[in-house]
Amino acid sequence: MIHMATNVLANGVEIEGVLEFSGDLEINCKVNGEVKSDKGNLIINKDSDIKGDVKASNLTVHGKVDGAVTAASCKLAETADVKGDVAYKTLEVKPGAKLVGSMKIMS
Repeated sequence: MIHMATNVLANGVEIEGVLEFSGDLEINCKVNGEVKSDKGNLIINKDSDIKGDVKASNLTVHGKVDGAVTAASCKLAETADVKGDVAYKTLEVKPGAKLVGSMKIMS
């Protein structure tokens, strides 16, 4: 069964400012600002470019993030490029993923 996000931000979209969401969100665009959700599931796809902090309950990164990342469950795919500190309860890093920053296990 393939899980699809209920909300999708498509290629060509550019967002400035704070992006708050609940539920599931898939980002395929540029965001210049914070992306946050207390309980949401977030997928940052390969063509995405996020300049700001990211917070979600479950996070999968395929694209670029330039900012701190906080997620209970964090997955960095082969194409992930993260420049910032990562706080997590569980972390999965695939070969090829890039991470420049510190890692901290959340209590």
